[in-house]
Amino acid sequence: MLSVSVKKLKSNNGASISISLLLFLVCAVIGAVVLTAATASAGRLSDLAEMDQRYYSVSSAAELLKNQLCNKPVTIIRTQITEKKTRLTYTDGGTVTSEALDDSVNYKTKINGFDEIVSPVTTISTSNMGFLTLRAVKLLYGTNNCNTAEAMNYNFSNAESSNDCSFVITPKKDETNNYEEMTANVVWNMKSDGTIVFTISNGNDNERYTLSLTLVPEIVETEQTNVSEPVVSDSGTANIYYRTVTTTVTKTLTIKWVVGGMRKEVS
Repeated sequence: MLSVSVKKLKSNNGASISISLLLFLVCAVIGAVVLTAATASAGRLSDLAEMDQRYYSVSSAAELLKNQLCNKPVTIIRTQITEKKTRLTYTDGGTVTSEALDDSVNYKTKINGFDEIVSPVTTISTSNMGFLTLRAVKLLYGTNNCNTAEAMNYNFSNAESSNDCSFVITPKKDETNNYEEMTANVVWNMKSDGTIVFTISNGNDNERYTLSLTLVPEIVETEQTNVSEPVVSDSGTANIYYRTVTTTVTKTLTIKWVVGGMRKEVS
């Protein structure tokens, strides 16, 4: 009797289709994730480009302010001229009597080489003055008069701080980085000690980039006193002469601003 072994035939076609569908599903999911990520990245890159332009406009404005204002000395020379005059009367016997007259005192202020005869300081002409020169004068005198005894002995605590003032800076287009010209809004305030704070910003409230630039004053003052030899002059009246001694006190004050700090403001 013959023994016949019968093997069952099994088909794998159904399993292959299932695996193919699974692989297709995995690829579709991966493709969707990549596409979503690419779209999100494109949006972020666009936002970054705009932020880069805002940063460029603000940082360029800050650099411009530093270059234009830092280490530019303002020189204010204050002079007090005192004439002590004595009247000399000669008698026929050869004796001389002397009488001290009231001192004559005059004051003179020179700012960056220009004579400024003004009172008070707020009336100073701006034709020969730049931004920092006006700040220096305001710091030194406040609302006091220039050509007075008080001006010779200044007190910075009398200086008025300035209210916030604003202006706009438009940096030149950066061809290298393909940045368009963008304006930067600048608000500045000077404190009574002479510190000037610039707040430089670009963008709206939600997407604003802001830098704060602080300039602090460096102040150096020298003083020199000169006393002239006595000068005798004829009064025009017989036997009467005047003797004059002139004392000149000159105080030279130099103010320049340097960078005290720069930082990004956080909204």
